Amino acid sequence: MERKRVFISPEPMTYKFGYSGEDWSYGREKDHMESMAKELRDYLHTLDIDAVIGRTDYTDDELRAVVKAETIAHAAAYKRSDESDNWKADYHVCLHSNGWDKTKRGPVVYYSNDCKKSEALSKSILNPLTVIYDRDNIGVTKQAGLQTDTFIELGEPKAIGAYVEVAFHDNKADAQWIVRNLVKIAHAIGDGIYDYIHGHVQVTSPNIIKKGIYISPDNFMKFSVEKSLTNNTERQRMEMISREVYNNLKRVYKNVMLGDLAVGSGDSGVDKRIRESNAGGYGLHVCIHSRSYNGIKFGPEVFIASGDSFTRDIAQEILDNLFKLYSRTFWSVPKTEPVKKNKVIVLKNHRELDNTNAIAILVKVASQDNMFDKQWMYSKKNEIAQMIGDAIMSQFVLKGKIRGESIYTHRLEWSDRGQVFDIVPI
Repeated sequence: MERKRVFISPEPMTYKFGYSGEDWSYGREKDHMESMAKELRDYLHTLDIDAVIGRTDYTDDELRAVVKAETIAHAAAYKRSDESDNWKADYHVCLHSNGWDKTKRGPVVYYSNDCKKSEALSKSILNPLTVIYDRDNIGVTKQAGLQTDTFIELGEPKAIGAYVEVAFHDNKADAQWIVRNLVKIAHAIGDGIYDYIHGHVQVTSPNIIKKGIYISPDNFMKFSVEKSLTNNTERQRMEMISREVYNNLKRVYKNVMLGDLAVGSGDSGVDKRIRESNAGGYGLHVCIHSRSYNGIKFGPEVFIASGDSFTRDIAQEILDNLFKLYSRTFWSVPKTEPVKKNKVIVLKNHRELDNTNAIAILVKVASQDNMFDKQWMYSKKNEIAQMIGDAIMSQFVLKGKIRGESIYTHRLEWSDRGQVFDIVPI
């Protein structure tokens, strides 16, 4: 594919200021958006997309010379549009922070009302931008995210346009979120542009995948009712499976971490895992647990906190792989309704899923309090780990748009032996 060209147009006006209080001030919109534009430009380059930033040093005389403009701001918009056309941009992306109502919150992306491609690009940018905003601003009522307008920089350039208002700079909470997350916001916008260009609908990026994978085994000291079978606690069994997942992934992918096995039981241990994962900046956080339903439920379940398609794809492949293995072993077991449907479940108010910055998935391998499932987890722990690892490699790495960078020590090739990988040194 020929390299695409993105013209980035950050706020050009010097007179726009955001929240200002005795304790903290946002400062000029122009300064923050120019910093974000540089981050976006550099990030797009890593994705093999050409990008330039519009001029930020127009003189008053230059702007007054734009005869068709009614205001200085309109003149800058016309100048940027001409720059974009002269550079032969494919996409024209404007970067702004919103500033008309301090009670409003959240990102808004505008598209040209007579251009379906502009609408599709804007929606693709809004998706990952909303994901990172919602993770940091749980429960906030947001302005409608996708809107249409007749802004000059949506209608004048020949390129497909998107006009991004990352959040409301006259709302203190939003303004602080912008300042603290300039790089993250730039990368999210870049992810949306990349996904539009390549026809992806999922919310992901090479940047997320390079951040790596964090494996978090259950840390609760729970014994099953059939303790005498192996004398293992749930924690010990999940640590065995998690270690195997870690070992399998580590053979082909450098940036994998197994959560600290020495953490305490209960919420304090969970919080330590969350801090460890967030501090490491991992892209995928996988919790590996068994479950307890008084022996009345059978088989695997997989949960996520958000419904975006990329997270759901990873989770669904983990569930499908585990279900195939489970069904081959206990084809006659009366499985539970979620297992019959074989669908990933969206779970609300889960401490680890909700507070981890990464894409987060909770795998409940099987029930630890019925004999069928307990025997299966103990006797098939290596195969279970292989199934989870294969799903992560298939969905998170191979479909995640990585193209052979130095994070690899090996590459994966599909094996003639079925739905498994052969590991080939690079």
